[in-house]
Amino acid sequence: MSKNQIKTRAFTKNEVKRIETYMRGIGTKTSSRDIAIFRTAISSLLRVKDLLSLKTDQVVFNEEVRKQFSVKQMKTGKKVEIELDETTIKALEDYLNSKPEQTEYLFTGRQSKSSGKPITDILWRKALKKYCKNVGIDTIGISTHSTRKTIATILGNQGKVRAVQTLLNHSSLAHTMKYICLDEREAFEVKREVDF
Repeated sequence: MSKNQIKTRAFTKNEVKRIETYMRGIGTKTSSRDIAIFRTAISSLLRVKDLLSLKTDQVVFNEEVRKQFSVKQMKTGKKVEIELDETTIKALEDYLNSKPEQTEYLFTGRQSKSSGKPITDILWRKALKKYCKNVGIDTIGISTHSTRKTIATILGNQGKVRAVQTLLNHSSLAHTMKYICLDEREAFEVKREVDF
C-alpha cells in the first residue's frame, strides 16, 4: 500500500493522554504552544489550515479565552461554531500566559524570523509525528487530520453520527459515514443497546 493509499486514522483516548503527558513533561514554551494546538485541534475539530490561521481576537476577548466562537472554513467557505472544553481552555490560557506578547495569530512560530506569523502545517505535522514517535505510537495513518477525526470517531462509535455531521459541518450524512472510522465491534455494541 502506497503512502497516498493509507487512510488517516483518529487518535485513541489513550494516545491523546500519552501525547499530552509527554508534552507537559517537556515544560518549554514550545511544548506549551504545542499542547494548546493539540488540544484545540481535537476540541474544535478544525482542519489544520483553519486551526493554524486562528487569530488571537477570535479566541480571546477581554484577556479571557472564549468557550465558543465561530470560524469561516477555508475549504468550504461555511461558518462553523466552535465550543472548547475546559481542558483546552486551560491549555490555551497556559500558552497565552507563556507568550511574551500577544500576536495577531494565535499559534505563532518561536524563531525571530517567524515570530508573529502562524506556524505552518508542515512544522506542526513534523512536531506531531515526533511526539507520537517519542511515546511509541506508530505514525502510519497519523497526520494533522488525525486530531480532527478523534472526537468524530469516538462519537461515531457511540452511534452519534448526526452529532458528528453537525460538528464537522458536513452537508451529507453519507459523507460523514465515510469519514468516521467506525469500528465494527463498537458498532455491534451500540446496536446491542437498542436490541429488545
